Amino acid sequence: MNLGGMCMMAARWSDRYDEYVKTIREDGEAVFTGEAQHWFKLFRDAINEAYFEIARTRMSPDMRVECVLGNDRVISMEKMEPEACGVCGVYRADGVTEAEFVFRSRNEIEVVGAKAGETVILQYHYLPKRLEDELDEPVFSEAAVDPAVYAALATARIWQSERKLGAAQYWLGEYYQKLRSIRPDMKPARKRRLPGRRFR
Repeated sequence: MNLGGMCMMAARWSDRYDEYVKTIREDGEAVFTGEAQHWFKLFRDAINEAYFEIARTRMSPDMRVECVLGNDRVISMEKMEPEACGVCGVYRADGVTEAEFVFRSRNEIEVVGAKAGETVILQYHYLPKRLEDELDEPVFSEAAVDPAVYAALATARIWQSERKLGAAQYWLGEYYQKLRSIRPDMKPARKRRLPGRRFR
């Protein structure tokens, strides 16, 4: 389900379905305006809040990239796209043999025992891009993450914005229940988050 569908689900659950409608402009394009636009932004931001929470704590999407080591045998993750949020492992060129590594700084890891010019494969967890347009879809399948998880938090946030705390609390409870029901795909012992920044 795309962002537009999840927003519509949240609109139904928050009794905004009849008012959450688009206005037809003179050029024929249908757009959200006024209060409907405010609700769309609120729904979108809450859905992204849930999306990133799931990515950080439950699903952790990952990818592999080839890196050629310089003389210092360091891999810099500072400009990786998408942005790295954790390291799964470093592998030799065969993609199977694990290589030992240590963090030099928050965004730099040194491959221990490697040689300059050697190709290694970095496997890292990343945070997906925000869902902005109505046609944007999460990277997680509906089989892995029920779209109702996102819509439940969006519904809670709209009730909170109107200070209807009883309804907000109910939907927050639904959100956390659905969040806990997501079967994590990560292996905590293998996952290595990037070190936190030191306080100065």
